[in-house]
Amino acid sequence: MSDQSGGEGWWMASDGKWYPPDATPGTTLVAEQPPAATETGGALKGLAAKAATAASQAAEKAAQKHREQQERTRANVAAYQAQAAAAPPVAAPVAVGQVGQVVPAVEMFEYQTLQIRTTLVGDKIKTGDVDKILNAHAGQGWRVKSIVETSVKGRVGPGGVQGLLVVFERRRR
Repeated sequence: MSDQSGGEGWWMASDGKWYPPDATPGTTLVAEQPPAATETGGALKGLAAKAATAASQAAEKAAQKHREQQERTRANVAAYQAQAAAAPPVAAPVAVGQVGQVVPAVEMFEYQTLQIRTTLVGDKIKTGDVDKILNAHAGQGWRVKSIVETSVKGRVGPGGVQGLLVVFERRRR
């Protein structure tokens, strides 16, 4: 370990120190022997060297922990992607409800009501006319939701007019 590169193959760690080629991450290096306490400031230099070594080891330990976390994250992402690829496609749209709960999304519909009446002359509704009306609406994406027979009072006289009330439904676009 040094404050300057020792030449080809030396590498700088996150602690800002240079390490020789044979020192790989995860390898604990033995710090140089601190100078004797009899030298001027030797005791302080020895403590500084020990502190630098401890800091270097702590930095390497943190780097190793970070690499392990990255590997776990990669494994989790790969497992999730494999699970998502193997899952059957969802037939209906879904929305997220409470935590972890998947609920069907609400489909929106629109409705149209149509009144089909008999003519004032005659008392029958022609089925061919009804077929044309139903097929025309089906061609526009409508489907019959309900049909109800009605009797509507005429404008003139006491008699009523027979008819059908048809409710159509389709998904909102």
